Amino acid sequence: MEKIRFILDFFRMFLSPIRIKDESTDKQPYKYYAQHNKSVSIHFYSPLSINTPIAKNNAKAIIPNATFQRLTSGETKGVAIATAKIILLQSKIVFAKFLRCSLFNFIGSIISQMKKFVKKFLLILLLITLSTYQPIYCLYAQQIDVKTKIKELKSKDPKVRAQAVDVLEKHKKKEAVGEIVKALKVEKDATVRIHIVHSLGSIGDKTATVDLIKTAKEDKSRDVRAISCLSLGLLKDSSSLPTLKEILLNEKENENVRVSAGSALILFFIEQPKVKEVLEVALFSKNRLVKLGLVDNLRHIARKIEGKYLLDIAKTDRDEEVKNLAMKIIQENE
Repeated sequence: MEKIRFILDFFRMFLSPIRIKDESTDKQPYKYYAQHNKSVSIHFYSPLSINTPIAKNNAKAIIPNATFQRLTSGETKGVAIATAKIILLQSKIVFAKFLRCSLFNFIGSIISQMKKFVKKFLLILLLITLSTYQPIYCLYAQQIDVKTKIKELKSKDPKVRAQAVDVLEKHKKKEAVGEIVKALKVEKDATVRIHIVHSLGSIGDKTATVDLIKTAKEDKSRDVRAISCLSLGLLKDSSSLPTLKEILLNEKENENVRVSAGSALILFFIEQPKVKEVLEVALFSKNRLVKLGLVDNLRHIARKIEGKYLLDIAKTDRDEEVKNLAMKIIQENE
């Protein structure tokens, strides 16, 4: 039995692997593994075998799997923490640079926008200041000029009278309305009367309404009557409504005067009672020029309920030109 045991031990010694300690320096990358893994397996093969080398060294480092327990163990914890700290530090640096660049870009954009806004604001403020700035001597000159122009209303030269009316209209001095009305009553030149009735509407003093109504009805010049109707619209005095309606519906009146009366109703009195109905009747006028003029003025109220209603009537007119104009205005305001 002892001989048999000796033989078995002898074969086990040559055929079984043994563990020896690895002291080589080329295994340094694995120095952080567990101490029991710092060894290699070496097989000694029988020299009697011709299929294998006499002494074949298949030494290979056994690299353990990176599990959570190994990463958190005392041997590898330091390396993992150090690596994590380095990555965290690098990410902090990159993130800080990104935030700093973004902040600088944001501040720069705000500053540039503020510069543009300040420039535009200063330019607008300068324009407003220049447009409203009037030296003291200019104001004094205007006061003197108004008094002088009132006196010029009685000049023998019609050009001087017309120029005086234009100056009074420009400055919109209501204290001069009474003198302008007096000049209207005695003025014989139709051109000067046109300037006078236009100025009365532009100044906007409703005390001139009565005289403008009389002029719109009775003046010999159709141009003066037409401008008087528009001036009545500018004054927006409801007492002039009956006159404007009467002129619009008068088939014997000149078409320009009728269109001017209709324009005053459309632009300034469209929301007043019975105005829409009067305009509807006027759209069936026998005078096609009156209808064309009214439809053309309806473009100013095309988006209002009254305007849409009247344009719908006009687009059914038998006159092709009136119908096409109404449809064109409707399409432009859809």
